[in-house]
Amino acid sequence: MLLQQLGVELVPVRLEADGLDVAQLEAALEGGPIRLAHVIANAHNPAGCTLSVEKRRRLVELAAEHDFWIFEDDPYRELPFEGEPLETMLSMDEGSKVVHASSFSKTVSPGVRVGYLAGPTDEIKKLAKKANETYISPNMLAESIVLELCRSGELDRNIEFVKGELKARCEALVEALREQIPEAEFVVPDGGYFLWLDLAEGTDSAALLAEAKADGVSFVAGPDFMIEGGENSLRLSFAPVPADRAAEGVSRIASALDRLRS
Repeated sequence: MLLQQLGVELVPVRLEADGLDVAQLEAALEGGPIRLAHVIANAHNPAGCTLSVEKRRRLVELAAEHDFWIFEDDPYRELPFEGEPLETMLSMDEGSKVVHASSFSKTVSPGVRVGYLAGPTDEIKKLAKKANETYISPNMLAESIVLELCRSGELDRNIEFVKGELKARCEALVEALREQIPEAEFVVPDGGYFLWLDLAEGTDSAALLAEAKADGVSFVAGPDFMIEGGENSLRLSFAPVPADRAAEGVSRIASALDRLRS
């Protein structure tokens, strides 16, 4: 929405199970210059997919070849359910075309609004100047909390706890969806906070949301995330829902769906 308010022309590129469809991006590049690619590399919000290493390398190559920036939006990198985080595009970048963004709000607490950018020195200096002109001073109390967590080792311990809890909550949600809304199609997330699902064609997710709220359950309707389309899609956040309550939440959505269709 911010880009649209600035008058930017947006070029949609579809997502696949392993992230951005690079072939479609290449086709878009043939149609004219692109200035910026906004990519959520890990545990995509809202789609839940993770960009493969091969696609990351190709994106970095394309940015160098076609002279566009990659904004690597990566707040979920530290939250894979299994194994170590994948290599960042910033670490692959030899052409100084990647700016990497991350946040402690997903690894510490949503209330700790502390994030950071990393990238080419001159560009980061320009961005820092613009930021200082915008907000004058960051939240130094929140920054001090994050600094102490990093120094003490508590951040690493908290990340391990969060990863285990998120995995359990995601698995409970997936099981409940398969049992109670079998028509739902989705990529099973391998990290992060969110699951995106598609319902049968003709489903109105905005109307479903209004119906579900009456039962005390909520989600984000698909069109809120799309340049166009998404009417039969929705995003669920498993992060705030304990594993033993996931089935009840899905049951309420399933009941709302039945009422809507009847």
